[in-house]
Amino acid sequence: MEEEDKKFALEFLRGHSTAVLATASVTGEPQAAPMYFLVDDDFTFHFFTAKNSQKVKHIKQNKHVAIVVGFGPEITTVQVRGDAEFDDHIAPGLFWELVEKIKLGDIFQWPLAVLAKGGGYTAFRLKPRVMSLLKFEKGKDPRIYYNDF
Repeated sequence: MEEEDKKFALEFLRGHSTAVLATASVTGEPQAAPMYFLVDDDFTFHFFTAKNSQKVKHIKQNKHVAIVVGFGPEITTVQVRGDAEFDDHIAPGLFWELVEKIKLGDIFQWPLAVLAKGGGYTAFRLKPRVMSLLKFEKGKDPRIYYNDF
């Protein structure tokens, strides 16, 4: 990606708080789930989830995951493929930064807070192997950018 495209992609991602994460078991059984996320300047994505969730089981068996950010009404998306890595030593400040970003009235509106009561939560990150940006605007040529990391 060109620098202008990277800047646009990062601003787009930081303007969103939800991604759909796709995982698959070792036998290929797929699962997709909406998740809140944060993204670093180097496009590393950070997620939190309950330790006993299906996505954690899948990632332990098969670290290859994909995400998509951007569901409309605009027709702009960022799609990422890469390997998920668990990060239980993530700075606590990152958790609270995500809580602030999603602006819930009460932390217990976040399903993670409810689910985590039973077995705690874990963090994982996704460093992109491949990322694409698709931007379609009525009456304009589409912008399609693709980058291998």
